[in-house]
Amino acid sequence: MSARHGLTITARASRVDHGEVEFELALGVILLFIAVDLREAKGTAACFATLTLGVLVALGVMGLWPLKMNFFNLVVMPAVVGLGLDAS
Repeated sequence: MSARHGLTITARASRVDHGEVEFELALGVILLFIAVDLREAKGTAACFATLTLGVLVALGVMGLWPLKMNFFNLVVMPAVVGLGLDAS
């Protein structure tokens, strides 16, 4: 096996192909945690809306420049949402 072949395997493994289900599941869990913590529909909706707006702005900025979603983004984005949840 050559080094080039190893890089091809690594590149294929790091592609984001089927992350929609995991993303939706993560959003559902975050929404559940917010609802359990706040115990109020209006507060839960307000908190989740601000977190969602932050993620959408981040994705919008990524769309303005040639930035692609990669493994690092998938690791950091939930951490940023979690920090936002802690601050709310």
